[in-house]
Amino acid sequence: MPFSNLHANFVVVAPRVEQAALKADARALHASGILQSITAELNELFVIPERIEILFAECGEANAFFSSDDAEITICIELIEDMQDSLLESYPDQKERDAIVEGALTGTLLHEVGHALVSVLELPITGREEDAVDQLSTWILIEAEMPESVLSGAEIYYLAEDSQDDETYAGEHSLNRQRYFNMVCWVYGSDSENNQHLLDEWKLPEARAEQCESEYELMRNSWATLLGDHIRD
Repeated sequence: MPFSNLHANFVVVAPRVEQAALKADARALHASGILQSITAELNELFVIPERIEILFAECGEANAFFSSDDAEITICIELIEDMQDSLLESYPDQKERDAIVEGALTGTLLHEVGHALVSVLELPITGREEDAVDQLSTWILIEAEMPESVLSGAEIYYLAEDSQDDETYAGEHSLNRQRYFNMVCWVYGSDSENNQHLLDEWKLPEARAEQCESEYELMRNSWATLLGDHIRD
């Protein structure tokens, strides 16, 4: 392994918040330990040659992003609030909303970890990087036996509205509804026998479902090949 003499360096740092109204939320999210728990797993899994800091922050928008200049993954406080708001009508129970948001947040963080790995490890990517790291985050969660986190993220995308304008269609991300069906397809394809409910309850069309097993197998083999030298034994 090229970096076998180096330690993995995903590190959670203190929140960065200016508004007093958001500081309590930031402290509570940081204290919940969700970032620390995911980071510990990442450090058990990957060997990387660079320190990547992870934090909650006030951003002025509902977003999450990786900065290659700062070697930093930022999860915006506003994104968590936006997720909660999007679920309010369909899930009036707070505990149920919290569980979905936690799963979606896990997927979001791993999506940004994907960007970090592509950058730090200089991984070759064909097609749109956003689609590629959607695949990576889904693969990691499914192999970690956490498909429910993938479906939580898919649920958030299903409920999100896509603007019907050229800027949206020209964006680097797939449309929210497309991301939903991709994620549901990959979960189905990873274990179709035990995921038949996704066809009806999650509206996965049979025509797409027929391809999902081969899609997931190709995705799993591709990422295992790309990251093979950087995954701990």
